[in-house]
Amino acid sequence: MGIGEVAGLATAAVWAAASLLYGRSRLNAWQINMAKNVIAGSIFFLQILTLGLLRGDLGLQGTWTSVGWLLVSGVIGVTVGDTFYLRSLQILGPRLALIVSTAAPAFGGILGWLVLGRPVTALLWVGMMTTVTGVIWVVSKSKDHSESPGLYPGRLATGVAMGLLSALCQALGGVASILGMGPDGCTPLEASFVRISMAALVMMLLTPQLVVPTFRRVISADLRLKLIPAVVLGTWLGIWFSQIAFNYSHVAIALTLQSTTPLFVLPMVWYFDSQRITYTVIAGTCMAVLGVALTVSVPVEAVDDSAKPKAGSESHMRSESHSILE
Repeated sequence: MGIGEVAGLATAAVWAAASLLYGRSRLNAWQINMAKNVIAGSIFFLQILTLGLLRGDLGLQGTWTSVGWLLVSGVIGVTVGDTFYLRSLQILGPRLALIVSTAAPAFGGILGWLVLGRPVTALLWVGMMTTVTGVIWVVSKSKDHSESPGLYPGRLATGVAMGLLSALCQALGGVASILGMGPDGCTPLEASFVRISMAALVMMLLTPQLVVPTFRRVISADLRLKLIPAVVLGTWLGIWFSQIAFNYSHVAIALTLQSTTPLFVLPMVWYFDSQRITYTVIAGTCMAVLGVALTVSVPVEAVDDSAKPKAGSESHMRSESHSILE
């Protein structure tokens, strides 16, 4: 298991923790997305500024073309995709919303083949489908008592449509991210900053009348204690880890591993909410873990690594190690 696969699982873990907090926020989907992007973008800016001052270089490593792809990725994957997912979460509740979101790996596999020319081998398809089936099994059998609270209700069909559109946007955003990184592109940290900042800017420009009211509510004690930890875990660390996953593994593998969020949610709700975990859920978890094992066992040479630094060059090896850290 390489750095990309580890980052993919780490993304699922921090998203799991953040989802428990985002679900308790009394803001609509657009406001939650805008607030988290502004806060996380500020954190990324300070992080990049500090690292730039330490190394004496404040410029981005990528070309204007790579930055352009990341701007597109931010709009599609974060502005649109995250808003669709949060709206699906509000309508369907976490259990059904997570089931619908498992369409992302399939979208990612198809787009990775069509756009990036990265083949999806039979073993990878088996691993993806086994993981997704296990996740659906776990989520469908879980006795989730934190379903949609009815704060922003909507039709079932609308919730499902929002979830599917979110999954498609996540896959499109992932592919665009890959095009924006690589040997001549931005590092995962820089890619995270560009995506989040672009998403925040677009949202504030589209709805300037919501900026002040949203952040007035964010700074209230009750909401601040829920939203800030969720942003740190789910948006700052989550987006950063996901960019590392996209840069160092197949897009379908990255999306498959990121879809294992429910597996990390289980022990959290057992510990914090005292929810009972049945043997059926444990069996589904084992199936998903088997699927993850099959997915990450796909040989490196089985996928096209053209977006990664080429091996055999000392300078490229140093560059790869540096970009992982950033």
